[in-house]
Amino acid sequence: MQRWLAIFRHHPLISLALALALALVLVFATGFVRHAIYWSDAAHQAQPIEGWMTPRYIANSWHVDGHALAQHLGITEHTDEHTGKRPTLQDIADNRGLPVEEIIAIAQDYLAAHTSAK
Repeated sequence: MQRWLAIFRHHPLISLALALALALVLVFATGFVRHAIYWSDAAHQAQPIEGWMTPRYIANSWHVDGHALAQHLGITEHTDEHTGKRPTLQDIADNRGLPVEEIIAIAQDYLAAHTSAK
């Protein structure tokens, strides 16, 4: 322990950089583990599509390309310019003046075409 304290005292900038790098690795590793645990749960895979879901959520649940699904739904930006959040299917429907069931049907058509091929 004394050795580590001596290194820290003699090289404070390098020690600080190492501590920041380790903290950054910890943050990204935690996010990766949370993502892996959440999506490996069978309850989150191939969920029925609902209006509260975002295209990214659907893509993760169904294991399809999220960007391609968003393009199929007619989304060019991945965040809403007013709120800064990812648009849900309900938001997409509201912006286009369509019922959410029609947007859900478009997403289901995409999933039918891209999940049966796997």
